[in-house]
Amino acid sequence: MPNRHSALTRIHTMVDTDHIYANAAARTGDTYATEDVGKLLWQQDDDSFYILLTTAPTFSTLGAAGLQGDTGDQGDTGVSGGAGAQGDTGDDGDTGVAGAQGGTGADGDTGADSTVQGDTGADGDTGLGEFGGDSQSYNFSTTITDADPGSGNFRYNNATPASVTQLYIDDENSDAVDIVAWLQTIDDSTNAPPARLRIFEEANSANFAVFDVTSITDLAGYFRFVVVHVDGNGTFADTTPIVMTLAIIGDQGDQGDTGADSTVQGDTGADGDTGVAGSGGFEFKYLFSANIVAPPDAAGDIEFNNATLASVTEVYVHDTDDDANDLDLNLDEIGVGDQLMIRSQSDADFVVYWVDSNTDSGTYHTFVVRYINNSGGFADNEAISLTPSGRKGIFGGDSQPYVYSTITTDATPGDTFMRFNNTDLVLVTEMYADFQNLYGVSVNDWHEANIEGTNIPLGRMRIFATRDPERYAIYDVTAAVQVASAYWRYTLVFVQRNPSLVDLDEVVMTFSQAGDQGKPGGYTFDYLFSTNTVAPPDAAGDIEFNNATPASVTSIFVHDTDSNGADLDLVLDDIAVSDKLRIFSSLAQNNDFVAFSVDSNTDSGAYHTLGVTYLAGSGTFADAEPIHLGIS
Repeated sequence: MPNRHSALTRIHTMVDTDHIYANAAARTGDTYATEDVGKLLWQQDDDSFYILLTTAPTFSTLGAAGLQGDTGDQGDTGVSGGAGAQGDTGDDGDTGVAGAQGGTGADGDTGADSTVQGDTGADGDTGLGEFGGDSQSYNFSTTITDADPGSGNFRYNNATPASVTQLYIDDENSDAVDIVAWLQTIDDSTNAPPARLRIFEEANSANFAVFDVTSITDLAGYFRFVVVHVDGNGTFADTTPIVMTLAIIGDQGDQGDTGADSTVQGDTGADGDTGVAGSGGFEFKYLFSANIVAPPDAAGDIEFNNATLASVTEVYVHDTDDDANDLDLNLDEIGVGDQLMIRSQSDADFVVYWVDSNTDSGTYHTFVVRYINNSGGFADNEAISLTPSGRKGIFGGDSQPYVYSTITTDATPGDTFMRFNNTDLVLVTEMYADFQNLYGVSVNDWHEANIEGTNIPLGRMRIFATRDPERYAIYDVTAAVQVASAYWRYTLVFVQRNPSLVDLDEVVMTFSQAGDQGKPGGYTFDYLFSTNTVAPPDAAGDIEFNNATPASVTSIFVHDTDSNGADLDLVLDDIAVSDKLRIFSSLAQNNDFVAFSVDSNTDSGAYHTLGVTYLAGSGTFADAEPIHLGIS
């Protein structure tokens, strides 16, 4: 039996996980025979295997080695082995010498515009100018003496700006520059007044005063300006730096040729609202007493409680005047809101006060008053006149109530509202007024009537606070247009204001129309209104309409005899097509009226029949109510 173990030591083996392949070198050539000899049981070491034989190979005992044969041909190159593990990185070599700098590359494309806003630059220095005209800087002095105020200073002659009638201005401004030549030019204009000065605080231009200059006097070291106060706000403290701005008013031009007389009669403006009844237009003679303690020294005297007219808060008026008239009942009638004018009988000096209260103090009356205005003063025992007057009415013209809004947008202001295009009343150039007034009543016809004239300006508009009429603004109206069937846009030119209006103020809008220039004069006659609507008029002195609704009237029947018995037949004959008729109540405290344009005129015997077109109106007339017929 062959020795299996020795044979195995010469077997080339190939091992996989299941079998051992034994290759025995056969002697029959250069080939190998391969047999599957069994399964691997285990491996003892690299050279020893224990095999479970499944096939009994045939082994032969090896003989002695033969001579070495010729070297066989080189076999095919075996499959390359796998790459070995990478070796460690070597040390860095020395840095080479830097090469020469390359040339500048071509410019790149321009980047897209930035969408980020850059920082705002610093504000520039504030300029000095405001209001226009030439300007000089001064320091204000509260001294009111007529004397050289000192270099760089100027002063008033009254501590109350509204009462100032003179300015004292040094020859040098606050920079110590001699400006005599500048001051001397102020009255060069031949216009009256020749110039206007606006004086305002350098640090707060809202604190200002405006004066018209009527004359100047060059004195030693300073100038005296005679002025009329126009407008202002606030006062200046002592040494306040101010700016004095001059606007020279150009010379008055030569009078133009007289234009040809117009053939068109201008419309008569609507009557203004009647003011609260005053105590009448009476005037009483008194003597002024320089005593400032009540009661008056004697019958016929008037005294003040302060020697400075602008500081007076009480006036003591004896019940007996200088003519020995007992005026106790007359003085009782003077009411709150009335005015007292006291003036000299020998010159133009005067003073005016508002009445805040009236107390019958026995033999005299004590009036608590507020100063309005004055000129000059009174000497002890100087003959004076006392003229009480009723409270000022609502400016004149036709009026509508609104609510003021500080919104400045050109848009419908909303029912009951009106607004301007600027909250600074001086800078206003437009006004926007809703069709409905404060009471929700449509007043579109009222606005339309305001623009019927051909005169420029069309008229003057005054808007004032209902509860404080001293706060107001006045403008000339140059145009007005209806916008989007919702509101009216008025084009305005500023005239005056004092001092301002407040958001949501209840205001009165008063318009005084400037009629077309027409035939000079006009006629007004007294009649009685008849509610009969069928011709002829009921009696002499009557006027009738053909419709009870004034806006629907197309014919008016006017008796040739008025209520005073005057025969007006020839006067009525002269009424022509396009003339205007204004019929208004003659009753006190009654503002009812109606206005028509004449279309035809027929003499119907004892009366005239006038074909008319309705223009405007307010209210109606009662039967037999006294009325006026105005023809223009």
